[in-house]
Amino acid sequence: MLWIGGALKSKYVGFKYDKIASQTDLTTTLLKQMDINQPAFYWSKNLFNPNTRPFAYFELNKGFGWIKPEGFISYDVIDGKFYKKQVVSEETEKQFLREGKAYVQVLFQTFLDL
Repeated sequence: MLWIGGALKSKYVGFKYDKIASQTDLTTTLLKQMDINQPAFYWSKNLFNPNTRPFAYFELNKGFGWIKPEGFISYDVIDGKFYKKQVVSEETEKQFLREGKAYVQVLFQTFLDL
């Protein structure tokens, strides 16, 4: 993605972001550039914040994907099996599965509470 125009702070001109991110993160990142508060975008993170943890979640028809610097999983929650995975250890696989399931649980509960 290429950002141009007056919204981008000068210290980020020419900046290349090479960490893991999701399309949901673009909202908060852009609004922060314009010094606009963004409490409605709970699921978005500011990619220019040096303390932002790099991860991405994506949804599948019957499951989810979870990506972090240590690898990724895509998991079918109905059949209880991985579509694909690339992780550094079995413990990392278990951690990704717990984190991904927890993220989905909170995401759907937030939706149900609307």
